[in-house]
Amino acid sequence: MHAVQDKLIARGRGGYCFEHNMLMWAVLAQLGFPVAGLAGRVRWNSPDNGVRPLGHMALRVEADQQPYLVDVGFGGLTLTAPLRLDVGEPQITTLEPFLIHGGTQRARTLNVLLEGSWRPLYEFEPTEYQPMDYEAWNWWTCTAPESPFVAHLMAARPVANGRHALADNRYTFRPLGGVAHTQVLGTVAEIRGILSNEFGIAVPESAALDAKLATLI
Repeated sequence: MHAVQDKLIARGRGGYCFEHNMLMWAVLAQLGFPVAGLAGRVRWNSPDNGVRPLGHMALRVEADQQPYLVDVGFGGLTLTAPLRLDVGEPQITTLEPFLIHGGTQRARTLNVLLEGSWRPLYEFEPTEYQPMDYEAWNWWTCTAPESPFVAHLMAARPVANGRHALADNRYTFRPLGGVAHTQVLGTVAEIRGILSNEFGIAVPESAALDAKLATLI
């Protein structure tokens, strides 16, 4: 956990769901909240009949004797507020409304309202997992050639008035209640600048990194 904290906080580097939510788990537990790990199957941008493996981490948190879904690691549509797990109606956050479909003893689906329609983000079950259960999923995510985190550059950051997103060299800002604007970045310097200025990432000086960024253009 110290390594994750050092990477995300002290060194200002990015991470993915296992790192962000594992660190959040430690923080919430230290504050005295009962926390359990959950696992999900991503549905975002997946065919309706497509089945993906368990590969996303989220948290179940008890507060005021109520269960909440907490997730600080789902990229471009990361929750900006906890959601009540026992509420089957839309819930307002600081950005988009979200909706959890499903009962307590079966798979549920987290949905988001975008441009007037509800879209599924991921399915998750009430099964609780321990930190060591995520080690194999985490290893695959950061090492497998098929993993999108190995093959692509991705970054996301919610702010008060919208969301920043970066997919390789395509930078998008979606303002709250407005139309998304996408910019294609044409140089390594532009990619570095976006990562630093819009996402708050401390990008290290490295010729090898610059060479890798150049392949995205």
